[in-house]
Amino acid sequence: MNEEIILSIAKELKVKVSQVKAALEMLENGDTVPFIARYRKEQTGSLDEEQLLSIEKSYQYEVNLKERKEAVLSEVEDLYRPYKQKKKTIAAVAIKNGLEPLAQYLLSLPKEGDLTAEASKYLNENVKNVEEAVNGAKDIIAEMVSDNAKLRWAFKDEILKSASIVTKAKKDIEDPNKVYEMYYDYTEKLSTLANHRVMAIDRAEKEKKLTVSFAYDVNELEEEAYKAYITSSTYVEDILKSAINDGLDRLLLPSIENEIRSDFSKRAHDASIEIFAKNLEQLLSQPPLKGRTVLG
Repeated sequence: MNEEIILSIAKELKVKVSQVKAALEMLENGDTVPFIARYRKEQTGSLDEEQLLSIEKSYQYEVNLKERKEAVLSEVEDLYRPYKQKKKTIAAVAIKNGLEPLAQYLLSLPKEGDLTAEASKYLNENVKNVEEAVNGAKDIIAEMVSDNAKLRWAFKDEILKSASIVTKAKKDIEDPNKVYEMYYDYTEKLSTLANHRVMAIDRAEKEKKLTVSFAYDVNELEEEAYKAYITSSTYVEDILKSAINDGLDRLLLPSIENEIRSDFSKRAHDASIEIFAKNLEQLLSQPPLKGRTVLG
């Protein structure tokens, strides 16, 4: 449960935080509002049905709003990505060397032409030959693919739905007590990965016991990316496909995988704190034992 939201609801309804917490815990356990109002007055401090309904609706609204805010901020960041001040990437160097118009030429899907003649227009002291010019233009396109917000959203959703996490023991692993034995050769769908497994995998990876990777159909994502950029026949199709593949393999997909790993780790961490807090609360709420120090 979110403490900040609980505090806000308690203040708004002019009731105690403990009353809101007690009500939410019972609601989460499946108890109905009429049942709590009638038979659990002692636990909730005699909250009536109207107050319980307000707590239920307000909490859900605030949680949904918080989640939506986080999602929108993420979407805005993805949309802003192409305009963000970047470190000195190879694409930034290519742009500085005057190769952006050549990249735009390739993306215009010319039906016919002479790429050597076109690329020759952009040779200078930093771009010595046609090959360097074309490769620089491809670097620019690769970064554009990586910065494509729509592709990022679509591919992240697809990976979350279809990908599996794969863990392997490192060749020189030292794990005498076999703490991580079940993860020496382990595969599980991301969609079913439990929080305690996420934490175990993170811990093992940090201790350099395992390698962690994702498994999914990269070819399918490549085809989707081709459709986004190559909408008609062009004599530079092979060059565009090469640039798109580079943008996916080197930039976009690793970035999405890191983002998902980070999201999962945060979710698992937050859940573990919540469970610990609940368990501690239950322990501290137990009646004291005669002759025993429970809390000092």
